[in-house]
Amino acid sequence: MKPKLSAASAPALGRIGAVCLLIAGVGCSKSRPTAEIIGKVTLNGKPVPNAVISFIAEDGSLASGRITDGEYQVLEAPQGPVKIEIAGGNAGSGKVKMHPSMKRFIPEGQEAAWPPSGDKVAAKDRVIVPARYGKASTSGLSYDVKPGQQTHDINLKP
Repeated sequence: MKPKLSAASAPALGRIGAVCLLIAGVGCSKSRPTAEIIGKVTLNGKPVPNAVISFIAEDGSLASGRITDGEYQVLEAPQGPVKIEIAGGNAGSGKVKMHPSMKRFIPEGQEAAWPPSGDKVAAKDRVIVPARYGKASTSGLSYDVKPGQQTHDINLKP
């Protein structure tokens, strides 16, 4: 037996439909506009060889990129004022330690090759980003991200 719809039930269905649309729309908002940033990161004039850079907006949205040989690219940095954090470097100990829980991620048959030994770096060539740059709240680094591709070079101080 088919349910019958009367003219009296139409307003109620309309209200239910409106409530459903309202609920579906909650939490849906336009995504924050982003931009591409490329640049160089140096520490006392030396390129930072291996690190991560993050651009963090006031609302907490962020985008990160890898710094390799002093150069980075961040594809979707949040537009507007951001704080920047940078962490990494080439400590150069030549040793890599792995927590036992990570062993499950080693490809089968390659257990003997893990952990890989890092390249040893002479003390005079070591570049270690000072810890204060590893947190946006202490780095002192900020930038105003504009629309479109842009370049932002950063020279860190020891």
